[in-house]
Order: sequence, then C-alpha cells, then structure tokens
Amino acid sequence: DMPVKIARKMIGPMKIVGASVKTPEQAMRAERDGADYVGSGACYSTSTKSDSTLIGLEAVKKIKEAVDIPVVAIGGIDQKNAKSVLVETNADGLAVVSSVFDSPDVAQRCEEMRKI
Repeated sequence: DMPVKIARKMIGPMKIVGASVKTPEQAMRAERDGADYVGSGACYSTSTKSDSTLIGLEAVKKIKEAVDIPVVAIGGIDQKNAKSVLVETNADGLAVVSSVFDSPDVAQRCEEMRKI
C-alpha cells in the first residue's frame, strides 16, 4: 500500500482511493489525505491474509465512529457472521474473499452474501 496522498496525486480526484486501517487515528489520517473509503479489519482470523492483525468488531465500530467516509469491514467474514458484523460495527459494507472463493458455487455464494 502506498500513502493515500501519493495515490491521490497520481490518479487525481475522479478515481476512487481506499486505505487499509486498523485504528481510528489511521482512518482519520486517511480521510484527511483524500481517501474515499477505508477498509478495516481483520474482524476475525482469516486464511486469506495470514499476517493480518486481528482487531475485532469493536475496533471497526470505533473506526466507523471516527470518520465520515465509508468503512468496509474485512477479515474472516462469511455468510454466517456477515449480518452481525454489519449490525455490531455499523460498517457501510463488507469485503469477503474466502467465503466466496472457497465455495463450490461462487455465483450462489455471491447471491447469498448480497441478500444480507
């Protein structure tokens, strides 16, 4: 990941820039630097990114409360816990990888996740 300020300078104001954050302070800095959204997590342990630090739902909720840009929760989210992640964190969206791509029917899993 490159700093948001550099990415914004490179691509200009008409493209979307996101930042990965683990603390409210990082989220506020990303917002100040021009991020359009932040991805925050890991909510749960995940096999997708084994070196990711688990921050949990409460930390994602605090990040959401700290910024005015959308917050996307990520990390270990699947069809069983997605609704509770949204409710408990007030996140604007979810990012999922393993839940979808580990499914025998990717299209069906995507549809299930969209209905949450």
